[in-house]
Amino acid sequence: MLLPDGSVKPSSSRSCEIPLAIMTSGDTHDRTVALLEERGYFGLQPSQVHLMRQDKVPTMTDANGRLARAMGTKYELLTKPHGHGDVHFLLHRTGLARRWVAEGKHVRLMSIVAS
Repeated sequence: MLLPDGSVKPSSSRSCEIPLAIMTSGDTHDRTVALLEERGYFGLQPSQVHLMRQDKVPTMTDANGRLARAMGTKYELLTKPHGHGDVHFLLHRTGLARRWVAEGKHVRLMSIVAS
């Protein structure tokens, strides 16, 4: 129950741990872990927070599908994080989706934040 002062009063004595899944990339993963640890997981239990690192894929240079090379190299491809759609695959690959259903968690709120 939301009180007039903005605080929340439990409507029962039962507790519910709400999980939080965060999709990171190779570029942001370590900084995300450091921030969570530095800020005490923003009041969450570390067991509530699930980090899912997305894979990198080759980058295209144009609409014809030409692959981009890493700067200054002849044979190394430029790669970037897979993108927003990867979150569904990661929820499956990590087993989180199956686990949450088994725990009776049937509602998901997704918020995409581009960095």
